Amino acid sequence: MRPNLWLMNLLMRNNLKKLLHINPIIANNRHVLVDGYPFLSTSSSTASSPSKRLDYTDKRIVRYSTSQMFNIVANVDDYDQFLPNCIQSTVLNRTPEKMEAELVVGFQPIITEKYTSIIHLYKPNRILIEGTNSNILKHLQSEWKFEQLNEKRTIVTFNVEFEFYSSIHSKFMSLFFDDFTKKTMKAFLDRAYLVYSADPLYFDSSDKF
Repeated sequence: MRPNLWLMNLLMRNNLKKLLHINPIIANNRHVLVDGYPFLSTSSSTASSPSKRLDYTDKRIVRYSTSQMFNIVANVDDYDQFLPNCIQSTVLNRTPEKMEAELVVGFQPIITEKYTSIIHLYKPNRILIEGTNSNILKHLQSEWKFEQLNEKRTIVTFNVEFEFYSSIHSKFMSLFFDDFTKKTMKAFLDRAYLVYSADPLYFDSSDKF
């Protein structure tokens, strides 16, 4: 067995019991706290599916405008400053409707991958991100949707799909998938709070769920 596969199998065995306690929230609506602030959360996952494709959807109601959330997600150059497992993010070229970026992500010491992302910008309501030129990912696509609920609230929907060429990579990633994707959504919300912390859209105490 090659060393990297041996290490992967060892890590999977050693962490299996702990990781199995990370239970995906499937079709469950609830109020959750993100850094002490309430969000309406709906999430679903197919990480336990026998297929090699992993799919996850998360939906939140947040106290930001569609334009504010769109700008947070569209600022790809900053991903490596706050996004879990993002080692490097560089925009290669940019137009008002489309970007090409190079990303390096890692689940060290097992997986480190550099790939190109094509980012389609449909301002201010939708961002579609397609991964290309990957050695281990057969399919990678994520989509963000921003729907203005009212003046003070936006519905944010995040969907991501992975499919690996290798079943070993797929099994490894499935153990972390739900936790990783939930942390991804939280990272963007935390970033919005950092950027817009003084915005009255967020701090209106009369705006209750």
